Amino acid sequence: MLNVSLSQAPFVFLDVETTGLRPDLGDRVVEIALLRTVGFEEVGRFAALVNPQRPLNRDAMRVNGITPSMVAEAPTFAEIIDQMQPLLQNAVIVAHNAPFDMGFLQTEFQIARAPLSAGPILDTLMLARRQYNFYSNSLGNIARSLNIPTPAAHRALGDVLTTHAVFQRFAADLQPQGLVSVGDWLRLQGGVVWQAEAAIDRLADDHPLKIALTQSRPLKIDYRTGGGHITTRIIEPKTVSGRFVVAFCRLRQEQRTFRLDRILKAELMPHD
Repeated sequence: MLNVSLSQAPFVFLDVETTGLRPDLGDRVVEIALLRTVGFEEVGRFAALVNPQRPLNRDAMRVNGITPSMVAEAPTFAEIIDQMQPLLQNAVIVAHNAPFDMGFLQTEFQIARAPLSAGPILDTLMLARRQYNFYSNSLGNIARSLNIPTPAAHRALGDVLTTHAVFQRFAADLQPQGLVSVGDWLRLQGGVVWQAEAAIDRLADDHPLKIALTQSRPLKIDYRTGGGHITTRIIEPKTVSGRFVVAFCRLRQEQRTFRLDRILKAELMPHD
């Protein structure tokens, strides 16, 4: 893939809108868009609102305009993965601030217990920082500086289309310098910008949490809250991200995030 020229490479332009900024603290995707191209010619696209199965953050709603009523009847991420997989396979992923989008994408695939095979990743934010001198490197400002229309800014499909147009302009500017392959562009942006995190691999094979995750079993935990109280919960772990486990809490009947260092005891429960 690294030796393939931009004019022949399969690309997937990606954007997600989310409930907040931290997938490791339980934030989820509320909208996703994918645009697949060969070179710069579109060959497929997918866009959908997503039920995040948790409350929406007010600050996020102010940015993207996505409200609880808009996602209440939307499919969950797990329910749309089969539609996305063909677009993602064997492609170079392009996003603006790629670590943000890829962090959420990986978390959602982990929660759905589906494999995510990410190819090389190009980041228009890193390319802008290293190769241009915009007064702001936000996607909207870059587009305005280049006289590129920004349809439906801060919505997934609108931002994907803008990222695609910005990347095309960057290619027109920089390819004459002999930067023609995917590998050339990886070096141009400063190297690899994101790598998949395998936090679960840091757990011992016999750790109850790892077994619960791999076997889809509930877990009974003794948990120390931020106030120092000890509470017993039955949780259904979804994924481990950094220092946190994202799980459905049966007591609260909603998704919650638990710090690994505050789980004092963990006991596997039988399958329901």
